[in-house]
Amino acid sequence: MRRRNLMVIICMLLIPALGGLALAVDVGALIKVFGIGYVVHMFGDQLNSLINTLTFNHGLEGQQSTKVVPIVSMGSGVHIGAAQVAGDPSVVEQVAAVGQLEGTFIDGAFRAKALVPIDNVNPLAGVKRVFGVGISAVIDIRADGGAPVPLPSDKTEEPAAIKGKPWEYVLYLGKELKIDGNNNLVKGDINCPGEMAVTGNNNKLDGKVTGSPKLKGASNRAGVKVSGAQPGYTLNWTKLKGKAKRTVKGGAKLANTTVNGVLYVKGDATITGALKGSGAVVAEGKITIQAPKGRKGTIGGNVFLIAKEKMVITGNNQRIEGFFAGPMTVQIQGNSNKIYGLMVADAVRLQGNSNELLYREPDQKLIELVFQ
Repeated sequence: MRRRNLMVIICMLLIPALGGLALAVDVGALIKVFGIGYVVHMFGDQLNSLINTLTFNHGLEGQQSTKVVPIVSMGSGVHIGAAQVAGDPSVVEQVAAVGQLEGTFIDGAFRAKALVPIDNVNPLAGVKRVFGVGISAVIDIRADGGAPVPLPSDKTEEPAAIKGKPWEYVLYLGKELKIDGNNNLVKGDINCPGEMAVTGNNNKLDGKVTGSPKLKGASNRAGVKVSGAQPGYTLNWTKLKGKAKRTVKGGAKLANTTVNGVLYVKGDATITGALKGSGAVVAEGKITIQAPKGRKGTIGGNVFLIAKEKMVITGNNQRIEGFFAGPMTVQIQGNSNKIYGLMVADAVRLQGNSNELLYREPDQKLIELVFQ
């Protein structure tokens, strides 16, 4: 109850202050087109002034330099909000973002989020902590631009259905999701109108789940369940093939390959290392992702990997980046793999332990290349 009352007070303080800002522009449209990072940069000064005005009006003003920067997930690099940092001007200037780290304790009974001032907006590229800076406020940003919502309630109600584009989900499936193993994590929203079966122990779907998951085993969790699952997405294969800038024969092995636009494969393809550039690998057959034994590093990159038949990810302890799409089944067979991206497919079947599927947002050019 105390937490609820605090949230109500914060909402009442923020609504009058943000009213003029919300009417001036369509923030939701800006987020959809440019992303949260752009919106934070655009409105950072106004948000900083708002927070300082709130604290001043209540006799709680500070005497340090402040600014508002984006909050980014340290695991995926996704922009997930904004924060105000405070300190001496020389150190505040060094802060580019606030990195968020998450962890659980005693089988999920406690959940912690650590916020750390960092010197780079892209934690995947390597960052340093900025010392001597405190976090004085956290700002939530609604993806719809701030449409009116009811204040928090003690009642537990069925959440409303979410309506998103396929590339806004970590898994956007047409038929089924099957997870068979232990300690696997899927972080991001899921859409699946068909069967969702999670067997094994301590598997976690961390996000909104549109559909009807069935959990069998100990300590499996399915996030926030919502209704109204959407049908699967059908790619325009003819249009994708027509966009090809380069065509190679089936059996191609791709590593340290530059992909700009569509690279079309007449058959199967195997990804064994990093891919450079920005584009899509489109294979008429299946795509296999596996690093050679003893080879470490990132497999894939800032590309869509699209197969007409099947996508197979095998091996252990791999870091895989990319966006996966096609009228296909994605098979994940291995342990302790981290996969950053999203999957738009008929089905996903995960067999293994301690794998992580972490949502990463594609940039607008890739979305246009594949989906438009």
